[in-house]
Amino acid sequence: MWPQSLCCFAFLSSLFSETHAAVIVETPLYGTVQLPCKFPFVTEFQDSIVTWVKVSDRDNDVAPQVVHSFQRGQDITEDQDPSYKGRTSISPEMSKGKMDLTLTDVTFDDEGSYYCQAANRLSREFKEIQLSITSLGAEDPSVTTDGENRLKCMSEGLYKDPQVQWQDRDGNDFSSYGKLNVTDLGDGRKKVESVLEYPYETNKQYFCHVKEGRLRRSARAVVSDGKEPVFIKDDP
Repeated sequence: MWPQSLCCFAFLSSLFSETHAAVIVETPLYGTVQLPCKFPFVTEFQDSIVTWVKVSDRDNDVAPQVVHSFQRGQDITEDQDPSYKGRTSISPEMSKGKMDLTLTDVTFDDEGSYYCQAANRLSREFKEIQLSITSLGAEDPSVTTDGENRLKCMSEGLYKDPQVQWQDRDGNDFSSYGKLNVTDLGDGRKKVESVLEYPYETNKQYFCHVKEGRLRRSARAVVSDGKEPVFIKDDP
């Protein structure tokens, strides 16, 4: 059996000398994602070395991060990058050639190029997977009115540092009048509520954007003659 570090080094030295089509995987922020990888030559995990690494897309001089390693039938944690500890696992169907990586609590820092590498006495190969975060793991906001002529925006989902922006159709920003309340629902889920403490006008469009980083969920609403808002779905 080859030493793990030697096997990993041999693969990494060839990553930039060969061209392989990458598999594109998209996932919501803070969710759980599975990165696919399968090699038919891997049939006995006791005789195989499997390593998942993440390579910097911006700087080739930055050493690859070891995301997960598996050798001689067990996980190897000594070289695992600290940012991935406790968040990774490999498919239990490795004897069928599947080495899918499950990654939990996905953040923007996890985006980028991953390489699944496998080696045994029969062969050695690698595959590239590109991970992108494309949406929030949350419901579209809903907007209601209260008896004090105020709009209330609410959304539930996977949030950590949510912000709420209020605008009208002309782009006027009313966010400073919003009163934000965030309730922890457990399992990483939160209820985000914002009350716009500014008298709304009837027959006028208002936008509520619930944001986390560069992503957002949005709703548009029009209040007609003091009735409940009419919703128009907006793009995330």
